[in-house]
Amino acid sequence: MTAMAATPPRFDMGRVIQRTFGTVGRNWVTFALLALPFSVIPQALLQIQIAGIRTGASTSMLGFGGLLSLIALVGGFILEAGLTYGSVLDLNGRRPSFGECLSVGLRNILPLIGLGILMGLAVAAGFILFIVPGVLMALAWSVAVPSLVVERTGVFGAFSRSADLTRNHRGAIFILSVAFWILSLVIGIVVGAVFAFTGPEVNVAVLGVVRGAETLIGAAGIASIYYELRSIKEGVGPEALAAVFD
Repeated sequence: MTAMAATPPRFDMGRVIQRTFGTVGRNWVTFALLALPFSVIPQALLQIQIAGIRTGASTSMLGFGGLLSLIALVGGFILEAGLTYGSVLDLNGRRPSFGECLSVGLRNILPLIGLGILMGLAVAAGFILFIVPGVLMALAWSVAVPSLVVERTGVFGAFSRSADLTRNHRGAIFILSVAFWILSLVIGIVVGAVFAFTGPEVNVAVLGVVRGAETLIGAAGIASIYYELRSIKEGVGPEALAAVFD
């Protein structure tokens, strides 16, 4: 009997989800402290600003809203970098500290801003061109931030590295992204309904926490996807990933 050819490892969405929530669960205090200044507070302030704009915006209010959006965007990249570092260390059996995660996030802030600007412009242009190109680019570059942080590829190298890693697995990443979007939408509707009759301060605070939690889980999920891709395509384990931080 001839030996059957070994089947290549497949992208396991269940494993990615389990790893994401396992990492967050084991490090929720550190991750929550990191999310507070870079996601929860900016998102809460942004919700307050949006509520003010709806009731009658002035030019200064619109400008402040734009500034808050920029802060939330930059903070999201800092958070994702820090969570990528924390997730990799966790997968290697090491508990990341708040200071370590923050240091990695701040150290990568300039290339992350450059990456975010270029990616945002390209994806936005793709959406203008009948939406599909934007979706394809977003999927291809979905692990650009972990590639930049972990492998220190540089901004342009992160795009090509992410495209290589996600090739042949973008369908699974798309399904995970849609599932996460639907879950976020449902949670937002439920929370909005539950707190609809509370004071505006409570409502805004809760929405800020929800948005911060979504950002946190999303960033940890991207790190988990990155780890899954490197594991199945290159056979790289957590020790090799964590070694770049030593």
